[in-house]
This record gives sequence, structure tokens and C-alpha cells, in this order.
Amino acid sequence: MNILDEDECTFEKRLKSLMQDYEFKKQFNTIRCNANVHNYDLFYDTSECIDSCDKLFDKIKNMMMKMENMITLTIVSRLKKNIICNIKLFKS
Repeated sequence: MNILDEDECTFEKRLKSLMQDYEFKKQFNTIRCNANVHNYDLFYDTSECIDSCDKLFDKIKNMMMKMENMITLTIVSRLKKNIICNIKLFKS
């Protein structure tokens, strides 16, 4: 009877150990899987961010070119007015 009790106790300990090992592996795999999903999401967030930054850079570049054109036109327009005014003054 004593041998049986020891075997049962050993069996229970072994079963408990296997269950704990199973639970550990299950939690570890869940954490690892979540980390992989998180890294995957970060990769695509970064990729989208880069695309957004590229688009933003292009928009800013276009706006700068438009502003340069407007400034150039304004300067040319003012120069023309000054030249015309100077010509009128010179003629009078």
C-alpha cells in the first residue's frame, strides 16, 4: 500500500509538473506571438509614416516653389512699376 501511495504521489507531481510546463509554454507562445504582431504593426506604422512624410515633403516642396514664383512675380511687377515711374519722371 505504501508503494502505491508513493507511485500516486509521484504521478501527481509529474502530472502537476507537466501541466505547469504546458501552461508556461502556452503563456510564452502567447507573449511571443503578441510581440511578433506588435513588431509587425510597428513595421507597417513606420512604413505608413514614411509614406506620409514623403507626401508631406512633396507638398511642402510644391508650396515653396509656388511661393518663390509668387515672390518673383511680385518683384518683377514692382520693378516694372518703378521703371515706368522713373521713365515718366525722366520724361517730365
